Amino acid sequence: MMAHIPIILTQHAEDAAVLWERRKRAVDAPHYNTMYLGRLDEQLEAHVDGLRVAGAAGWDEAVAAFDDVKGGGEAFTLSTLAFGHKDASRIPALIEMISADLDTFLGPAVSGIGWLDRSALHGKVDPLLNGADPVARAIAVGACAVHRVDPGQRLLSYLSDAPLVKRRAMRLAGEIGRTDLLPQILEICGDADSETAYWAAWAAVMLGDRGQPLQHLLKTAIGDGPHAAHALRFALPAMGHDAAGQWLAAQPTTADNIAMNITGYGILGDASAVPWLIEQMTDTSLAQLAGESYALITGADLEEEDLDGDIPDDADEGPNDDPTDDDVALDANENLAWADPILISEHWQRIKSKFGPNAWFLGQPADNEAYNAGFINGYQRQRRMAAIWLAISSPQAPLQNWHQPVFSHRAFFG
Repeated sequence: MMAHIPIILTQHAEDAAVLWERRKRAVDAPHYNTMYLGRLDEQLEAHVDGLRVAGAAGWDEAVAAFDDVKGGGEAFTLSTLAFGHKDASRIPALIEMISADLDTFLGPAVSGIGWLDRSALHGKVDPLLNGADPVARAIAVGACAVHRVDPGQRLLSYLSDAPLVKRRAMRLAGEIGRTDLLPQILEICGDADSETAYWAAWAAVMLGDRGQPLQHLLKTAIGDGPHAAHALRFALPAMGHDAAGQWLAAQPTTADNIAMNITGYGILGDASAVPWLIEQMTDTSLAQLAGESYALITGADLEEEDLDGDIPDDADEGPNDDPTDDDVALDANENLAWADPILISEHWQRIKSKFGPNAWFLGQPADNEAYNAGFINGYQRQRRMAAIWLAISSPQAPLQNWHQPVFSHRAFFG
């Protein structure tokens, strides 16, 4: 029997959790592409594999780390070890542990399943789909979602299940294009629970409805709730370029709406908005967003092409180590390049003759060919928009998963 050094297993468990937390941010970060994500994934997999090959000792170390820290990264590690094991014997213990705080642990546990190849899940997810425990069903529906697997007729029954199962089931329906479930999802759009109602509206829009659910997303997009940015990314493509451009132009010119419009014109690939975007770059609070939209339209890489400037002296530095400071949240835009309006203006003068009145995506006419290329080659937030446009254009098409692991060598994945 192979001997395992406890301190090394402890390090594997600690590093796996930390790297998963880093990856959680990276999958929607503006400066990661599949190459950088792949490097991070291989580091994470090395530590997960260190626990995996240690067998029972690795599992015990992961359990001890979870009991000690009770963080999302620890839940991820437990989940991928439990579902990646040769049989399902560890799964009941995993479910019991994450049931203590589903808001914290359910998402990471599902992420742990997504880390595995589908072949490793044979015989482990299906029993949970039919199980009596709603937590088990929620995990199983989440597993179907991250792998974009259709659970068949059972998906209909989950739409009247416990709230945590129902919400994930609606999202799954939207992600895999189950248009046959649109009537049932529309009935849930008026749910008294705002979270449930939002995901019902989102799923209905993904499945082709352009009526009240779309209005729900637009109302959410102009609010200050947690789904505002998410709603905007899906609502504008669902409206279509012309209607969405008119909607953006009609919004009041408040500071918040200017930032929304900057993002919106990038989503729509509106080259006619580029001069206005360059004007916004003179405001340090808007320069990063305006630069991102410029890149999304033109395909320019601001850092690689030296179109960015130094971080301004008055830039908000975001969270710090001061325990008395309430500003502890990570800024989703913190890794965007600081667009230099002079350099960008000169760049635009050189390339603008290429851009006609139609929509553009990463410097190409906005069509499925451009979106597919962007999904393969773009940065993560560009890949995200490519996936959204592809799914919105065909309600029965799946929403491609830009969170999927990226490995140069996926030997154990098959």
